[in-house]
Amino acid sequence: MDNEGNCLQLCDKFKIHCTKEKYNHILNAIPLSFQAMDKQDILYSNITPNLKQLCTDGVPFSDSRCNNTFLRSHLLHYYAPNPVRRKYILKDFKEEDIKKIRIKFMSSPVPPKAKEILFKIINNIYPSKEFLRTKFKINIGNCSFCETDNENLNHLFFDCMIVWRFWFEFQSWIHFKGIQSPAFILKEIQFRIFNKIKISSSECCINNLIILGKYYLHKCRFFRCRPI
Repeated sequence: MDNEGNCLQLCDKFKIHCTKEKYNHILNAIPLSFQAMDKQDILYSNITPNLKQLCTDGVPFSDSRCNNTFLRSHLLHYYAPNPVRRKYILKDFKEEDIKKIRIKFMSSPVPPKAKEILFKIINNIYPSKEFLRTKFKINIGNCSFCETDNENLNHLFFDCMIVWRFWFEFQSWIHFKGIQSPAFILKEIQFRIFNKIKISSSECCINNLIILGKYYLHKCRFFRCRPI
């Protein structure tokens, strides 16, 4: 520590350049009696140590600019630089239809967790491996089912061959029960007919079954097992 109270590192004072391991080795080699004497000198010294000021992105924590808004913006930019494009997945729908798609499923007679999964799918925030990679820079491999292709939202719930086979068997079961429905395509699986004002009882039943089907795929992914 100099006369101004600034704490000096051994490398700075004696112009020594070494690795962190060698630096710690030097510190550990100082006798304990010398360390105790140095502590006493600092304790009873007239010089008050000046600690380094903590800052983030060049702004000290004590600065008035370093408020909650600044910290949140800085942390989001550092840890999640890629913004979520929530409206992109609904780009082919009108504004009034988007509102219906986003809220109408809330009245469906399905478990709350199934509604939560559907909410994440509709808003393009379901934590697929591609989402985690682009949003949080977490690289954890390929599709949980086929283990070959990249796991994005569309692939996980429709494009994967294993998942497509599940939806094919799912629709065959619906037809076997006497409920007629058009062939399942990606938009049918993602949004179905929530944007319609009035739907028949059979269409409402298919809607609820599709929600449960997506919830089942989510559970299979969570438990690391294939849906079929």
